[in-house]
Amino acid sequence: MTSTSVTVVWDPPAEPNGVLLHYIIYQNGTEIQRVMGNVTSYVVTGLQPFSVYVFKLGVCTKEGCSNSSDSAPQRTLESGTSSFLILTFCKTSSSAFVAHCTELLCKQFD
Repeated sequence: MTSTSVTVVWDPPAEPNGVLLHYIIYQNGTEIQRVMGNVTSYVVTGLQPFSVYVFKLGVCTKEGCSNSSDSAPQRTLESGTSSFLILTFCKTSSSAFVAHCTELLCKQFD
């Protein structure tokens, strides 16, 4: 994490329910970006220094989309030190992905 950006990094589901079409990255409850199903990271830029943000990941197949749980609130830095933030999501026995199983790592870089 820097004072104005964070890189969100995640692992694809171990057993997806079909072909992954895309992921949706949410910031503070608002969709900010869609990335293809073969992409596993995204740099969120344009953040305000020393401000609180919450991230979430949506995963979509032809069966539909489901979201991870919200990350813990994360405050951007005043200076360029590094830290990490963990989010989670998982696959249920149904056709959807729901919160609380597979680690989603928000790796924050200088």
